[in-house]
Amino acid sequence: MENQYDVIVIGAGLGGLATGSLLAQQGRKVIVFEKHTKPGGYATNFERENFAFDVSLHALNGATPGTPSYRFLEKCGVADRVRFLPQKNVYRIVTDKDEMLVKHGGVEQYKKLLLTKFPEEGANLDRLFTEAEKTFKEAAKFLHSSFPFWLRFTLAPLIFPRLVRYEKTTVHEFFSRFTENEELKEILAAQWPYYGLPPKKLSFFYFSYPFFDYLAHGGYSVEGGSQKLSDAMRDVIEEHGGKVVLSSRVTDIHIENNQVCGITARKIGKVTAPAVVSNIVPHEIVRMAGKGAFPSSFHAKLMVMRPSLSGFQMFLGLDCPLSEFGVPEDEYSVFHLPTIDSSAQYKNMMSGKQDGDDTYLFVNYFTNVDPTLAPKGKSTIGIFSLVSGHIWQGLPKSEYREKKAAMVKVLLDRMERKLPGLSQHIEVMEAGTPTTMQKYTASSFGSFNGFEQSVQQSGLFKRFPMHYPVKGLYQVGAWTFPGGGYLGAMMSAQALVDRHFRKKRGLGRLLPGVF
Repeated sequence: MENQYDVIVIGAGLGGLATGSLLAQQGRKVIVFEKHTKPGGYATNFERENFAFDVSLHALNGATPGTPSYRFLEKCGVADRVRFLPQKNVYRIVTDKDEMLVKHGGVEQYKKLLLTKFPEEGANLDRLFTEAEKTFKEAAKFLHSSFPFWLRFTLAPLIFPRLVRYEKTTVHEFFSRFTENEELKEILAAQWPYYGLPPKKLSFFYFSYPFFDYLAHGGYSVEGGSQKLSDAMRDVIEEHGGKVVLSSRVTDIHIENNQVCGITARKIGKVTAPAVVSNIVPHEIVRMAGKGAFPSSFHAKLMVMRPSLSGFQMFLGLDCPLSEFGVPEDEYSVFHLPTIDSSAQYKNMMSGKQDGDDTYLFVNYFTNVDPTLAPKGKSTIGIFSLVSGHIWQGLPKSEYREKKAAMVKVLLDRMERKLPGLSQHIEVMEAGTPTTMQKYTASSFGSFNGFEQSVQQSGLFKRFPMHYPVKGLYQVGAWTFPGGGYLGAMMSAQALVDRHFRKKRGLGRLLPGVF
């Protein structure tokens, strides 16, 4: 294998694959290293007895031609390589007192649905969604702008005023600008578990884009699972002369005179390049490069950055169709909430208090959208509950197994009450803990969304930087701007390339950008 490249990417999650795809399409010589046996990170599938399970994808917002989100898929070269399946319903919320089904149909239909429950809020909802749409469009223009990235930042207060205005605004504070009804605010923020923080802590800057995108353009699955998306991106890289090397963990990053010059990877050895892009947790980059490579101010910043929550997941392969339990064929994502009070739910998650009906559940009926994930006449269900990764750390093996088994029982008992007879039809069952997530992705405490999206860690200026204090060393993906999620990772790759790897006009060659 050749050992000299233009760019080395560490980690083949979607952020790393999107970066590799964009740079390879520019004509750069790119190599991507991944420690796992398959590309994708959280965007992967696994198979058990002819059932296919998606590790993390619940819904991909706005994956339809003509939307700003679809443009990222096009830029990465994968929009026409996979099939995006529209989910018939955006989501259903079920609490101990009420439930609400949000169907595809756009923002106006959603407002009509809310008005059936809150008829006095019509004018407030009009103002709220007008502002939400303007914020969404500003974010899309910022991310897709042809202006140099430094100019976007410099002129942000003038050209993108809402992005600056809402940097210090929580989701709850944004909704409070338009309504005093606390129940309505909670319902509007119902998808907060996707992002790992309740509305009173979650940054509206980060929440605003997918919030409006889901309602306006819907949620989508990838036919065959998200592994198809990751594989397609790998194909783009390789078709443009790049390489994706699997089962090869990077052990060292080499730096000389504060300039990155290459890496060492298992099975491959030393590979040189003037630029290295990380798509893994920054703490691992520090370990690979050595603490002495970075100033104390950098270590101080990294030390206080908080990772997002992790989760406990169960995957069920059933020997019958979902209709056997009365699940409608258009049912897909269901939030089962013990209470509408998101702050109380979050407190339980952080403390580990998840038992019986106090347990928050997020259920995906995968085969209702994509029947190819199971053998004919059978079906799959995914069950997810947000948990703190901290309380799973350092457990002795016996205690870990007991804790895992107890959580499995809690979730199964809860689902059994919703779908009587479910346990009798389980053909395959797998469960994953925060420790599982950390093992396969090296994410701190099994974090799903990189650093948490609090107002202290979100936005244009407070997210973990894309450029380390070492020349040629960069960060992409959930840990940096704009943050986690499938499209978030792709947007991060586009921002990195726009900011640091722009084509220089008139030089006839490609050079890393300077900012």
